[in-house]
Amino acid sequence: MTTIDLKLFEDDKFSLIFASSTMRKVIDPVFREAGYQPHILIETAMNHALVQLVHNGFCCTILPQSRAFVSPFSSGCAWFCLSSRPNWNVYVAYRKDMHLNEAHRYFIHLARQYGHMLEEHFRTMEPFT
Repeated sequence: MTTIDLKLFEDDKFSLIFASSTMRKVIDPVFREAGYQPHILIETAMNHALVQLVHNGFCCTILPQSRAFVSPFSSGCAWFCLSSRPNWNVYVAYRKDMHLNEAHRYFIHLARQYGHMLEEHFRTMEPFT
């Protein structure tokens, strides 16, 4: 996937995940590093809505790859990696002394499988179909 400098989008409108989202703690510093505050058209809690707005030509957005490629509208968008390479880590945590029942262990197993699937897709940098 092509890498691009966010500075090139300084005059464009953006729609972003809502301001109090944890994801914005990753996104907002990227704009500061690029030297500008984005012109925000809409803030929402729905990643699919962000992709649909981009697909319809209203704005740009920034999403984790794991969210960008699962939208049915993603194939109608141009996707780039940011040159600053922000990252988003996801963890499963539990107390050391907690007994994990079968459902807990199965959930962790599914989460690992999903993580491995995402890694494979990102290696090829192709959208999900």
